[in-house]
Amino acid sequence: MRKLNEKKSIDAPNLWLIALAVCLVGLLWGASWYFIPRCLSTWQERGTFGDMFGAVNALFSGLAFAGVIIAVMLQSKELRLQREELEQTREELEGQKDQLTRQANYFEEQNFENKFFQMIKMHREFIKSINWTGAQGSFYFRDLNDFLRTELRKTLPVATSLMIASIERANCNMYKIHRFHLKNYFSNIQNLFDFVYSSKSDKKSFYVGILKSQLTEYELPVLFYYCQSKYGKTLHKYALEYTLFEKLDFDLLFYEQHLALYPRSVYGDREDGTVLDKLTFIDEPAFDHS
Repeated sequence: MRKLNEKKSIDAPNLWLIALAVCLVGLLWGASWYFIPRCLSTWQERGTFGDMFGAVNALFSGLAFAGVIIAVMLQSKELRLQREELEQTREELEGQKDQLTRQANYFEEQNFENKFFQMIKMHREFIKSINWTGAQGSFYFRDLNDFLRTELRKTLPVATSLMIASIERANCNMYKIHRFHLKNYFSNIQNLFDFVYSSKSDKKSFYVGILKSQLTEYELPVLFYYCQSKYGKTLHKYALEYTLFEKLDFDLLFYEQHLALYPRSVYGDREDGTVLDKLTFIDEPAFDHS
């Protein structure tokens, strides 16, 4: 309301000046009709008097044309300033957009990280809660590894197809007996890999490294054989892509030839590569990151 009153107070004098100028022009025009006939009696004198203002008319016409040109120039300048102002505004908006994008990415990364470590914590708590005939926590996987070795000892095939069939039978027997614990365990591991794999984080290798560091020496052989079974196809993909078995203790495997069931790259760059150098590995897979 205050601004409206100020506007009215500013506009009021301008209106009075315009009205005064119109009245003054009207008075002069009316006075000319009254005084010219009385001061100049003949039409010749009146014509001569009017011709005296011809040059003035030409002057005012020229000034009016110059005024139009100046108005066009001022308008062009004003439009240029408006364009520059709009360009500056656009650049500022783009800067704000980039800043908001960075903030959104930061919060998204923080949210992902919080969920990831929460999932890791829940998984470790689950392992600690395992109790199977006196074997608790990570020691449970030591017994599982012994179970798998016992199952694989029943047959000692050499052909690759027979090795896979032997591993499949051993996994099926293990899963039937230990289904209650293993279903949750393998599900947790796969969910963690799925969570990292499907994220938009540009630090996936970092988080996978943290995940792999959580796996104990006795968990890795169990995962090694599980990924060769029909149940572990998804984890098998992650094992290949993220070199899951680079810390695997070869001595915990039942048969040295089982190492050749994976590509050489799944074991990473190892110093103890003598065993690997003697084997013939399967071809490297092509990964689809889409």
